[in-house]
Amino acid sequence: MKIYFSNTGCILESEDFFRFLRLTGGEETKNFDEADVIIAHFCAMSTESFENIPPHMAIFQGLKKYGSPTPKLYIGGCATEVVDLKKRYPFVDGVFRKRKMIEDLSKYFGYDPKLDENLPINYYECVRIQTGCIRNCGFCKKGYLNMPLNSKTPDKVIADVKSAVSAGFHNIILLAENSTEYGIDLAVNVRLLDLLKSIVLIDEVTSLNVCGLCMDELALNPELVSFLRDCEKIHQLQIEIQSLIPEVRKNMGLSSSVEEVLKILKLLEKKYIITNIMLGYPGETDSGFDKQLKLMEEHGLYYAQVNTYDDTPCVPAHNLEQIPKEIVAKRMLIFLETLKRIREKLSHQIIAESKKNPIECIYTATGNFEMIGYSAIVKAPTNIKYSNGEKIKFRITNVQDLISPSDPNQSLVLKGSRV
Repeated sequence: MKIYFSNTGCILESEDFFRFLRLTGGEETKNFDEADVIIAHFCAMSTESFENIPPHMAIFQGLKKYGSPTPKLYIGGCATEVVDLKKRYPFVDGVFRKRKMIEDLSKYFGYDPKLDENLPINYYECVRIQTGCIRNCGFCKKGYLNMPLNSKTPDKVIADVKSAVSAGFHNIILLAENSTEYGIDLAVNVRLLDLLKSIVLIDEVTSLNVCGLCMDELALNPELVSFLRDCEKIHQLQIEIQSLIPEVRKNMGLSSSVEEVLKILKLLEKKYIITNIMLGYPGETDSGFDKQLKLMEEHGLYYAQVNTYDDTPCVPAHNLEQIPKEIVAKRMLIFLETLKRIREKLSHQIIAESKKNPIECIYTATGNFEMIGYSAIVKAPTNIKYSNGEKIKFRITNVQDLISPSDPNQSLVLKGSRV
C-alpha cells in the first residue's frame, strides 16, 4: 500500500504520520498519482495553510474521479474543526481529528494503535478562540473562504482550556485568524487582554502560545503589548508583519508604520516569535526591497519567515500592477542570503554568551528545546529522556543548520550539550 502525505500544517502531524506508516507497514510515496491512500493535514493556525485547502482539494477531487488507482482520501487537522470539510467536500472518505491521526485512521484501516509502543505523547492542545477577521487587507482571501468574525464566549474558551488541562495538556495554543480582534463581535465587553488574564490564572496552564496577532491592532493597544511581554506563562507569539516597506504596507491596507512595527518587535524580542515577510506584493520596488533588507540586518530580525504574494482574482491586490515572477524569485534568493547572514551573526553571539554562562532552555512538544529569550531551537540529545516543560541549561557548541532556499521557513537550529 502506497501512501501520500500532504501536510500544510504542524510538524507534530508529520511525526504521527510516520508512526502510522510504521504501524500499517505502508510505503510512503512522493507522487500522489501512484498513491493508494492520500492523507492530507490542514492547519487552522496558518493562514497560508488554510487558504491552500480549496486548490489542494480540487487536485484530490480530480484524482478521485480519474486517478488510476483511485485513492482513498482522508483529511484532518485543526482546520476540520473550523470548517466542516466533509460536508464541503463529500468525496472525502474520512476525517481525522487534530492530534488524533493514528487513533482515527486506525479505525478506518482496521489496525490496533496499541501495537505501536512509540505512539506520540500529546504535549499541547490547541484551543480556538475565534474564526474570521473584519480587516480588509489587500492580500487576504477570507472572502473566498467565507470567514466572518466569530468569537467564542470567554466562558467557552475557559471551559475548553480547563478541559485540556484536565486531560493532561498543560501547554495551550490559542488559535485565531486575528486574535487581536477577539471579542469585538460579542455582547459582553471583553477583549483578548481580558481573556489572557483569565487563562493565565489557571494554575495548571504552564505555557501559553498566542497565534494570529495583528501588528496594526497591537500598535493601538500598548497595554496588551506590555502584558504579552511581561507574562511569564506566555511563551510563543505568532505576529503578522507582512512588510517593512512603507509603500507596500499602504497598498496592503496596513496602518501601522514601519517604526511602530520595529518598536513592538523590540519590546517582545525576548519571547519566541514567529512572524512573516511577504515578497512580491504590488508596490515593492528595488529600492524599497533593499531598505527592507537593511532594516532587517540593523534590527536583527533573524526569526522572520518568508512567503511570496500569490495573486488571485478574489483579492484587492489583484487590481494593482503585478511584479513579474522572475523578479520575485531573484529577490527571494537575496532575501534568504540576507537572513542567513543575520542568523550566522546571531549564532556566533549565542555561542559566545553560552561560553560565559549556560543558556536556559525549555523542552517542548517538538521534542527539542526552545531557548528562553531567543526564537531558536536547541536539538535535544536522543539518548536522554526529558519531561515536557522541563527547564535545563545548555552550552551551545555550534550551528547545526541554517536557513536554505529549499526551506525558507526553517528555524534557527543550534547544537549544544547539557550542563
